[in-house]
Amino acid sequence: LHHTLAVLCGARHGGSGELPRPVNHALSASSLAPTAALYVFACRAGFEPAKTIEYFNSGPARSQNSEVKFPDQVLTRRYYAGFSAGLMLKDVTIALGVAIESGSAIPFTNVLRESWAALVGSHGADADFTRIVDIVEIAAGAPQTSMSNEDLPSIRRGLELALAIATWELLGAGERAGRDRA
Repeated sequence: LHHTLAVLCGARHGGSGELPRPVNHALSASSLAPTAALYVFACRAGFEPAKTIEYFNSGPARSQNSEVKFPDQVLTRRYYAGFSAGLMLKDVTIALGVAIESGSAIPFTNVLRESWAALVGSHGADADFTRIVDIVEIAAGAPQTSMSNEDLPSIRRGLELALAIATWELLGAGERAGRDRA
């Protein structure tokens, strides 16, 4: 079962049009970082990288990031998506600022911003944003105890829930800030 959600973002200040891009990028970041985290977790638990991504893509955890960026840039270690970590940090920070201005509590997005700040701090602002996987790998440490194939659905479910929480936070903050949701 797959759902599609369309988000209509209006102008932040009387028609200036400055908000849609940062919110869109924050939504992308909120997909890429959890996918990276649970991908690394699964791989460190003994699951084969390509099969893990294939499994993620066979259910609701599927995203443009897992379908395109992981096979093309992460699994190959090319990291050439063409969008910088510095710009992603800037846009996530803007989206977080909008949430704060609207009185929204969005702890997941705050942690997300810290992850992008860590990437910029260790790899520089010009690093490709798909290198967020590097930060997760460093934080994950040594490989974990092997898991059985019965554990992979739980990992994917964790990703599904993380994606839902991130989307809920950002869309809720946008709604409270006066944007419409369709």
